[in-house]
Amino acid sequence: MEARIAENINSELVVQRLLGIEQTPFAIFFAEKLKSNVKSFKEATRLLKLPVNIYFAFKCCPIIPIVECILKNGIDGLEVHSNWELEQSVKLTTKNLLHGCGKSKADLHRAVALGSLVILDGLDEAKDFAALENPGQYGCRLMPEVKSNFLGSSPSKLGMSATEIRSFILDMQRQHKQKPAVLHVHIFQQYRDANLLNELFAPIMELWNDESSSFSVLNIGGGFCSDIDSANLFQIMARWRQLIEQLKGIQQVWMEPGRALTGSACSVFSRVLRIKYQNGVQIVVVDAGTNLLVPIPNSSFKVKPVNSANRQLVQSMVVDGTCSPSSIINHDCNLPALQEGELIEINDSGAYTFSFCNPLFHTPLPTLLFASESGLVSTLWTKDFTSSISTSLMCANS
Repeated sequence: MEARIAENINSELVVQRLLGIEQTPFAIFFAEKLKSNVKSFKEATRLLKLPVNIYFAFKCCPIIPIVECILKNGIDGLEVHSNWELEQSVKLTTKNLLHGCGKSKADLHRAVALGSLVILDGLDEAKDFAALENPGQYGCRLMPEVKSNFLGSSPSKLGMSATEIRSFILDMQRQHKQKPAVLHVHIFQQYRDANLLNELFAPIMELWNDESSSFSVLNIGGGFCSDIDSANLFQIMARWRQLIEQLKGIQQVWMEPGRALTGSACSVFSRVLRIKYQNGVQIVVVDAGTNLLVPIPNSSFKVKPVNSANRQLVQSMVVDGTCSPSSIINHDCNLPALQEGELIEINDSGAYTFSFCNPLFHTPLPTLLFASESGLVSTLWTKDFTSSISTSLMCANS
């Protein structure tokens, strides 16, 4: 069951109502923020002057009502990484990409059976794909051989060389009379430096413009930070356009954002358990745990007190109470001198949190709520997972 909190819902009103009745920690996604994130992202992609298909990275936030909300607001499809994700995604949309390292033969076979396009992320799985009786549509992931060490891993793990792709395409033509339409190169948004992008695009253009190639779609992947502002996103798209327009016969660009769409749409509300000081730094121990707020690369949980009254800020560190090596939620932030029992908001909690969470040291996971644009608040799961993807009465109208 769902409850209407207000006719004209906004995030502040929702929070005010919930803080009075919901035990901390709890987390809440806001449909209005998901909608605005999708809108901003789509507006920026118009600078490319090409049709753009946006595939949400399902692994980032595999919560069905959240994914449904994103799709409803104009995302084209889903990028999935496993057989389980694929089975979930085909219930939601007909546009799915199976993409990610380590795909098994069973993953490839199932994707083809379901009509999903497969991005081949390595030579071994490319060989397995070619061995299928009737392989379907596919794309190839290029790991450019560049001098700069900024792509994070070795070609054997994250793609194929241009030589391997050319050879594979010829083999697929001989065996199955098929050519790929999609070339994937993971261009992380943080590499906005013109020299690095030019170095990265040189091997892309060489392979793309080869006479034997048949590419018409460039998939530039994801890696967009959740806190990237519209101005920076527009700047990135404008720079990419200068390079992409050099690809002969390009018809579409694909992207696979995750964090940029869901990260800032969720906040965890937590209570301060203890305050201590070390070398002048305020260490804030809260009841939310890193079993949910998993400290992964590019995560940047933003902490602020719910009481926003003007107070002098001090250097602070926010941690949970598990005493584990990874118990730090935010290692360097400026907060007012807080008191035990005070409420804080931890924003940017909507990406790679509920997909990575675990019952570490029996620390309870927060109840997860979803506030729709129409004023309904529903429960997606409770602390013990007993009402996963169900709804229950959370708030009264009074």
